[in-house]
Amino acid sequence: MRPRQILAPLLLSGLGALAAASPAAAQPTGAFMTLDRADHESRAGLFFGLLHIEDTDLDEGAARIELNGQYVAPSGFGGYFSAPIHQLYIDDGDDETALGGIEVGGLMAREVALGQELALHVGVVLPTAQGDDFEEVIANVAGVQSRLTDLVQAIPETSTLRLGGSFLGSVPGLVYRFDGGMDVPLLTTDDDGDVAHDPILRLNGAVGLGMGPGTLSFELINLFATGNEDASFSDSTLTNAGVSLGVALAGVRLQGGLFLSVDSVFEDDTGEGLITFALAGAKSW
Repeated sequence: MRPRQILAPLLLSGLGALAAASPAAAQPTGAFMTLDRADHESRAGLFFGLLHIEDTDLDEGAARIELNGQYVAPSGFGGYFSAPIHQLYIDDGDDETALGGIEVGGLMAREVALGQELALHVGVVLPTAQGDDFEEVIANVAGVQSRLTDLVQAIPETSTLRLGGSFLGSVPGLVYRFDGGMDVPLLTTDDDGDVAHDPILRLNGAVGLGMGPGTLSFELINLFATGNEDASFSDSTLTNAGVSLGVALAGVRLQGGLFLSVDSVFEDDTGEGLITFALAGAKSW
């Protein structure tokens, strides 16, 4: 059974908790599906994303399964990790599974005002993203589309420095988060490869409307490639936008979302943006 055949009932059952849940703690401040995750909470989570592309050899799509987590001490300092696996589903062909770039790093979260905090993180994507075969490269690039802000986790056999800062907070009935960051490829383990050290800039934002124990969120991801002076602004930009629903009860957060890649690396082949579906769960303590 393909993941997209089981995604719909999973999404509906997960989001059904919004209606069935009794009033409890709202979604943790600034917790969104496709933005950075650094904040004051310690948590472990699982993310599942599914990409579908019509009218191409990738008609069956691609999936991302990611284990992630972070620990934050009372001082506000901590560490985090992200370990993705991507799978490619080819119509009338063999499926392909590829390990993405595992990311590890440190973070700091500080409350700057009541209900408002600043979170900084610095990390390294290890050169674990597989790329010996062309299908492995496509699996990683297609699979990461459901978390476009982590695009560098798809660069084959390359270590990348990641720097980021976020301002997040809440007011009654509203949560929000704004991210800025820079990803710089450093080294490759491919003897025949070469690394362009041109930074990729990230500028993301999201707002969420509180609905009892749940939140309806609107998210926007923007990546800007540098290094090509001849490229137009639109040719150097990737954008992903969408909506998500989340519910948080007793330290457990469940989320589901629908996102559209307005500018996509596959757009020339499809003529249209990409649609991705996502589910996520996390336990905080």
